[in-house]
Amino acid sequence: MDNAKATISLYESIMQTSKSFVYRCENDADYTMRFLSGCFHDITGYFPEQIMENRERGYTSLCHPDDLNRWWPKSMPALKRVRHGMWIIALSILMAP
Repeated sequence: MDNAKATISLYESIMQTSKSFVYRCENDADYTMRFLSGCFHDITGYFPEQIMENRERGYTSLCHPDDLNRWWPKSMPALKRVRHGMWIIALSILMAP
């Protein structure tokens, strides 16, 4: 198995066995979503289509305000210094009503 196939296989295995989601977003105030995968609906109560491109609401509207107030000021300067990379952050998510 080549490297790309092994990476895809590992990713699929993680996504099938964990209650989590993976996303890719813009570095903007709404964290505009470009990609959502995994258990997003199970965790948040929202379908990815509702959040993608801020169609019905922005991702930050799902995050607990305390987390955003703590994370946002630290993340923006750091992200501006990085062109490509992966960041892992944990934010508290507010469930759909």
